[in-house]
Amino acid sequence: MMPSGGAADPLDALLALEARRFRYASTYDPTLAMSTSRVDPLPHQIDAVYGRLLRMPRIRYLFAHDPGAGKTVMAGLALKELKMRHRIRRVLIVVPGQLREQWRWEMLDKFDERFEVVDRRRYGEAGGARVWDADQIITSIDFAKRADILESLGTARFDMVIVDEAHKMSAYSTGRSTTKTRRYRLGETLSDISENMLFLTATPHKGDPANFRLLLDLLEPGYFAADEMMAGSVRDGDNPLFLRRAKEDMVDFGGRPLFVPRTVSTPDVSLSPEERRLYRSLSRYVHEQYNLALQSAKGHNITFALIILQRRFASSIHALLESLRRRRDRLYQLLQGAGKAAEIMREAGEDTMRYMDRMDELSEEERWDEEKKWEVLSVARSRDELEAEIKTLEDIMSQADRIMRRGAETKLAQLRETMKTLDRNDPDEKVLVFTESKDTLDYLAARMREWGYDVNTIHGSMAPAARKEAEAVFRDRTRVLVATEAAGEGINLQFCHIMVNYDLPWNPNRLEQRMGRIHRYGQRRPVRVFNMVYADTREGQIMQTLFAKLQEIKEAMGSDKVFDVISDIIPGRSLSQMLLDTAVNSRSQDQIMRELGEAVAPDSERIREYMKDGLATKYMDLTPLRDVRDAAREGRLVPGYAAQMLALILGRAGGSVAYVSDGVASVKMPEEMALRAGYRTDTLPAVAFDKRTRMVHPGAELVTVGHPLFEAALDWARGLYGAGPVAVFTDPYGADGYMVFHEGEVVDGTGRAAAKLMTACMCNGDGARDIPPSAILDLYMGGSPAAPAGYEVAVRESEGAAASALAGQVDRVRKEREGRATSSEKYGLASMDILLQRIGDDIVGLLAKKRAGGNVNLAIHNKREDRKKYLQAKARLRHRIRMEGELSAGRPTLAGVVRVVPGPAEEVRARLRALDAAMRFETGRGASPRDVHGSGRGFDIVSEGPEPRYILARPVMNGYVRITPNEWLRAAMLAGLCHLYVADGDTVLAVQNPAGALSPEARADGYYVDAGTIPTGR
Repeated sequence: MMPSGGAADPLDALLALEARRFRYASTYDPTLAMSTSRVDPLPHQIDAVYGRLLRMPRIRYLFAHDPGAGKTVMAGLALKELKMRHRIRRVLIVVPGQLREQWRWEMLDKFDERFEVVDRRRYGEAGGARVWDADQIITSIDFAKRADILESLGTARFDMVIVDEAHKMSAYSTGRSTTKTRRYRLGETLSDISENMLFLTATPHKGDPANFRLLLDLLEPGYFAADEMMAGSVRDGDNPLFLRRAKEDMVDFGGRPLFVPRTVSTPDVSLSPEERRLYRSLSRYVHEQYNLALQSAKGHNITFALIILQRRFASSIHALLESLRRRRDRLYQLLQGAGKAAEIMREAGEDTMRYMDRMDELSEEERWDEEKKWEVLSVARSRDELEAEIKTLEDIMSQADRIMRRGAETKLAQLRETMKTLDRNDPDEKVLVFTESKDTLDYLAARMREWGYDVNTIHGSMAPAARKEAEAVFRDRTRVLVATEAAGEGINLQFCHIMVNYDLPWNPNRLEQRMGRIHRYGQRRPVRVFNMVYADTREGQIMQTLFAKLQEIKEAMGSDKVFDVISDIIPGRSLSQMLLDTAVNSRSQDQIMRELGEAVAPDSERIREYMKDGLATKYMDLTPLRDVRDAAREGRLVPGYAAQMLALILGRAGGSVAYVSDGVASVKMPEEMALRAGYRTDTLPAVAFDKRTRMVHPGAELVTVGHPLFEAALDWARGLYGAGPVAVFTDPYGADGYMVFHEGEVVDGTGRAAAKLMTACMCNGDGARDIPPSAILDLYMGGSPAAPAGYEVAVRESEGAAASALAGQVDRVRKEREGRATSSEKYGLASMDILLQRIGDDIVGLLAKKRAGGNVNLAIHNKREDRKKYLQAKARLRHRIRMEGELSAGRPTLAGVVRVVPGPAEEVRARLRALDAAMRFETGRGASPRDVHGSGRGFDIVSEGPEPRYILARPVMNGYVRITPNEWLRAAMLAGLCHLYVADGDTVLAVQNPAGALSPEARADGYYVDAGTIPTGR
């Protein structure tokens, strides 16, 4: 039916149609979250988020990039983008306890996303399970894994779960059984309560491929039953579950490496004669106690207590002395029958067996608490034996005390010499000193202050906020930071490039995390790491040999990547076992050194494979990533368009935007809009529309796409224009007809939207011509009244074009989905067939054992449960592949129609001549220009050259150059990349950054530049 009445207000039409277009913002500004966030993503981050993650209909994925790659930024971008695309609303982020506040702050500071931290106190205040009703929550892994918390969490539902340091959710496969930690069971619950999951870790398999497959089972059960499947998926670039990039493969948009070189040196530190006697006395005590412990029911617990003493000696003699003193004092309490000590001993005896193999699951502070429990354990069976042990401890303490009083600790002297060398060569450079022991930290901090250095510390007893404050103190005030493992996660210290490991952790993952604090993106100077190890102790010999071999590998392969894969070359369990065996002398040193030599042989094929990093995707084509960056720059809606749109809508609705300072505005909202946006007031005194303004004015509220006020304003504006009179616009390039807009949607078999789009076409009775919906921005509002003849013909012509565009979207999505389906069949369904065959074989074998009288009922039950799990997973995967491939598009919905009339004939001809002159000018300077006028992009020509140019081509009319509001806004956003070419015959005057160089007169129908003010030089 033909509309009735006169012409509608073109501003109402523009606002309503643009409000609809903003619903599809990700189509026109495909990296919208980048525009609204305080981050400048790097190629590998854009590739991970926009090239992979956001294309998935259902996200179950792992980012396993090396430390320092910015995985938090990647997760934040994904979260923000998914929210803006209305794919998710409720989000749960699960992180190590010490990172809760850092994540909360980074989500707020970088992405303007507010999260509530849920801990024991908040859980109690909220009355238990109701705490999970909040839409955006951050909680800790070790809080959520507790039985009562896990049960309540299992009743919640989230649209997305993000897990940082996901490798901590570990399970271990040994032969035919699998041991699941409480953290792993948490992972199973998280997998059940969320449709989308994103895991983050820099150490995905911790040197254990089976462990890695169990981690991936939390995302999608049953993938990659064989190692060659996983390697093949990385090689072929079709891995459906994870992406890993190594440091050496990460580059900027110019192809330059992001990470600087690093050197690791481990100088010989030899024991003095007194230290050697102390070491022998301690070793003799440990060995004797270990042999007694083997006869004790609590032998494993005692062993661990003894190992702590050896590790304290490796850290510092001060730490050893403090540990010996605590142990002596507690054994005195036992001797005196003190109830508290006996209670601690009973508690330790109950708990330590469970914790021995899982110390990495504990926070540093929890680990220290457990070690204090172990320090009290003794194998003494009588009062006489207890007295004898105390006397032995006092003899060792006496030796340690003499060394301390004389100030004769060799390693401390080596540290002082290292600092003196740094003073001579790098007098102003900051130094990070790591140690495992809080006692050593206090000792080193005190000594280094005595030497005249400004020192501060970070350790596990500090609250997260205090650690971040200490990081700032180190950056701004002190020269030396002494830190324990608490600084190994979540603290970014790339302003420092020198690190000293005063002692070395037994877990190689922790060593990698330590180096990752300074060897990360943003580090501008080569990183130097010094390891301090007593070379003539049994433990030190292992560490010295390990690092000497790693250096050989580095030199042989020409890459310092070896220091990123230590935990692959020699897994944590293997190294810890060697160090434990040598500490208690359970195997000969020759035996252990032979094993170590075989494990880290420089010519080992296994090591060569690890150096290749078979899990890492090597090649990254920068061309499409640059295209994404450029397309985002050309079509960006934020901040300029979003700010202008909101101001126009508020003005039309009776509100206002008034700038009170540079970039900061006071916003007044209509009451209905304010309520819809969730405000109890109609005035916001300080609003920023640009993330850069917000950085300068952190107190201002950032309002942009996705903000409740912006969304409420768009909802209001969509109702301004529809059935009724048609608005009239004028085209300066002479188009005549109707511009018709449609909306459409592609859905899959699950009912989920696979694609949404808005289409536009120009119809004049001779057919429909596809144009971008933004083309309306190139028109001038208003025009000579024109009868709406041809309206119904135009609508009919446009329906076919809209349906064709929607069919094109179906084809595009189908192609993406087919590729994903193929990889799911290749690595999922085929893998589950292998697993089911193995399980079947295992059951057959177990049944044979049962017939022979073996007690294997539990093992048979577990295998049958595994078979049931994988059969169900296979059925679900097959169903999902089918449903995600069933794509359909309904009939496009008419969104609006506007009448377009041609501008004055003289202006049209002048515009076209100017466009032709500008194209010739660009070709003449050796560039490759492309005519894009009439597309609503805010410029007429894109010219490819060493640096792209976005060109406005204009004639002089009546002494002025006329520019539309859209073009002026885009010119301001493009700044120096935008050029105004003013054509007068064959002469072209080029003005770079016209929005910054010119001062036009603003009128109702655009901006007018006085031709006399335009510079005359080319």
